[in-house]
Amino acid sequence: MSEASSYLVRVRPKAEQSLSSWRQDAAVANGYELYPVPRGALRRVDPDAGGNAAELEWLARTHRMTLEEIEPLTLRAFEGKVFRYASVRCHPTWLLRTRYTRESPIPGPQYCPHCLAQSGGGYFRTVWRLGFVTVCPIHLCELLDRCPACGAGVWPVGATVPRLFEVDHPSDYLHCARCGFQLSRAPADLAPEAEDTARWITSLIAGMQQDLTPNLQVESVDYLQALDAICHLCIRNRPRAQILASSTDWADAVRSLVLEPGTNQVELLRIEDRRKLIHLARPMLSNWPDAFVDFARQTGLSQEHFSGSEHLMPGWMRTAVYEKLRKQKRLSVQVVSAEIKAMRSAGLEVTKQALRERLGSDAKAIDVLLPCRLKANRWELARFARRTTSKRQRFRRRQTVALVRSRLHLVLAALSGKTLEAVASMTVREVQEFVDLRIEWASATERYLAESMRKHWERLSTRTETWGDPSCPFRTSSNTDPARFARQTLLKTMSGMKSDLRRDISVFWRRGRAASGLELCHRR
Repeated sequence: MSEASSYLVRVRPKAEQSLSSWRQDAAVANGYELYPVPRGALRRVDPDAGGNAAELEWLARTHRMTLEEIEPLTLRAFEGKVFRYASVRCHPTWLLRTRYTRESPIPGPQYCPHCLAQSGGGYFRTVWRLGFVTVCPIHLCELLDRCPACGAGVWPVGATVPRLFEVDHPSDYLHCARCGFQLSRAPADLAPEAEDTARWITSLIAGMQQDLTPNLQVESVDYLQALDAICHLCIRNRPRAQILASSTDWADAVRSLVLEPGTNQVELLRIEDRRKLIHLARPMLSNWPDAFVDFARQTGLSQEHFSGSEHLMPGWMRTAVYEKLRKQKRLSVQVVSAEIKAMRSAGLEVTKQALRERLGSDAKAIDVLLPCRLKANRWELARFARRTTSKRQRFRRRQTVALVRSRLHLVLAALSGKTLEAVASMTVREVQEFVDLRIEWASATERYLAESMRKHWERLSTRTETWGDPSCPFRTSSNTDPARFARQTLLKTMSGMKSDLRRDISVFWRRGRAASGLELCHRR
C-alpha cells in the first residue's frame, strides 16, 4: 500500500510508543489485519529500527506527519545515549531482538502489564526494547518478557508473519499471539529497590553522564558498554568456568543462569537472569575501579579472561583491566618442552593447537619451540582463493550475511596487506573505494581474489536493505567483533593445510605491510 488514501483514519502516536505499535494501531483502525508496508519492503527486519529512510518518508507521507514526529518512535531515538548508532542491519548492545518465529526459545521484548491495562488503551513502548530496562519506571514493578500462560514472546515478536492473529484469537497485540491470553492481566511483582533502579534507568535513557567516582564521569554509552562487558563474563566459557569455581555470590548467580544454545550476548538472556546480573554488576561501576578489582581477585579472573572481548570494553575499562589485574599465566620453555616429549612418546601428533589444549595456555614458549612458516606457497594460496570465493561453494538462503561478510573480510585483508583488526575498522565508504580500485589495478595472479571480492560485495549490497551511514564501520552488528568471526572463518579455510603454516592472514598477504593494496592503487 503506497497511496495516502490507504489510511483514512489517521491515528496519532502516544508518548513513548514504539513505531511498530503505532503502525499496528493505525492498521487496525483502518481495517487491516497487519500493518501495511511499502512496495518492495521486507517484513523480516526489525519493525522498530527506523533505519530505512525511504520507509520513514513513506510513513510520513501516508499518515500526513513529519519525519520529526516519526523518528522519536524508532530506536534511532537512543543513538548517542544508549548505543552509538542503529540501523536495519545492526543489533547494538542491550537491544532486545525481535523474533521471526513464534517458537523461538530466546525471549524478546518486554512489557509492563499495568501500562498495557491503562485507561484509553495500552500500547508497547520503545524503551521496552532495551535489555537493561528491567523495571517499569512508572509503576515500579518488574517487567515481563513472556506470556505467563504459554511462554511465547510478545510484540513485535511475530510481526513479520502474515496472518499473525487467527480468527479465533483476539485481533490486537495486547493479547498473546499464540494462546490469546490478555497480557494486561499478567501478574507483576514490585521490584526491590524499585525507586533507585527507576532513577538509574531514566538517567541512562536520557543519556545523562554517569558517576564512577566523585572525580570521574563517563558517557552513558560507555557506561552501558562496560556494564555489558562485566555481565558478559558470565556467559563466556573461560571466565564463566573461573567464576563458577569461586565461592562468591557471582558463582551462585552464574550457576542459576538458563543458557539456550547460541546464547553469546547478554540481551539474549531471560529477563530474570539479566536483572540478576545487572544487580550484581552495578556496584562495581559505582566505586571504580576498586570494586571491580576486588571482584576479579575474589573470582580469580585475570587479563587472559578478557582476551577476545576488548571490543566490548570502553577505554577506561581496558586501562583498569591491563593495569590492575594480574597478567595471564605464562609457561616456561622447559614445561612446554616436557609436554612435547610426552606427546611424542605417546604417539600423538604435536601441533600448536594440541599443545594449547593440553596445557590450557597460549604460552609464547609454544611459538618458540614450534616455529611456523610465515608465507603460504602457491598451492595453499590457490586453496585459500577457492575457499573464499563463491564459484565452487554456492550460497543458500540459510547462509547468513555474516558468513559472506567474513569471507569478504579475509579477501580484503589478503589483498590490502592489512590485519583483520585493521579491516574491521574500515568504513563502508573505504571498503567500496578499495573494491573499485583493486578490481581495476589487480595483477594477473590477484585477479581471481579481486573478482571474488567484487562478487561478495555485490551480494552483501543486494541482500542488505541499507548500509546506513557510509562513515560507520563495515560490520553487521555493533556488539560483535567482526575480526573474531573472520578469524574463525580463516581457521576453517585453512583446515587441511600443513600444521607448520602460521594460522594468520599475514601468510596470504599479496603485498607487504609497508604499502597496502589501497595505497598502491593510489600510487599507480
